[in-house]
Amino acid sequence: MDDTFLSGATDDTVRMWDLRTASAQGLLNVAGHPCVAYDPSGAVFAVVLNLRSTVMLYDVKNFDKQPFHTVHIDDPILRDRSFPARTPIYTSVSFSNDGKWLLVGTSGDVHYVLDSFDGAVMARLERAFPSRSLPLLALLFSFSTLAEHD
Repeated sequence: MDDTFLSGATDDTVRMWDLRTASAQGLLNVAGHPCVAYDPSGAVFAVVLNLRSTVMLYDVKNFDKQPFHTVHIDDPILRDRSFPARTPIYTSVSFSNDGKWLLVGTSGDVHYVLDSFDGAVMARLERAFPSRSLPLLALLFSFSTLAEHD
């Protein structure tokens, strides 16, 4: 069992922590408040950057190296609705149980399912009737832990 976890902070850093030590074991400086998640195997982690609408995939063994894959989330529907295009605030990212998909949640009315291998947007999830009753940063999304609907 691995005792490490990741944190993304508003100071534009991603840190890798080990529960057995008091200080971070790794540090990434990124431009854009990050959301982070491990894949189910623990070998890869995703970083979603708000300021750039970007998903970056890293190899855990090469934490301090460049990402091995980077994808920009482009939403033509949002681009067509307003100019300049409204960029969602990303609030969460999670891998499906089989590691094939990434769910990127936002504080808005749209969320994305991406192919975790090539970064293609596979589904765009949008609420038909926007809800303004929830606090902006309280929205976190994940796949079913039962894997019945992945």
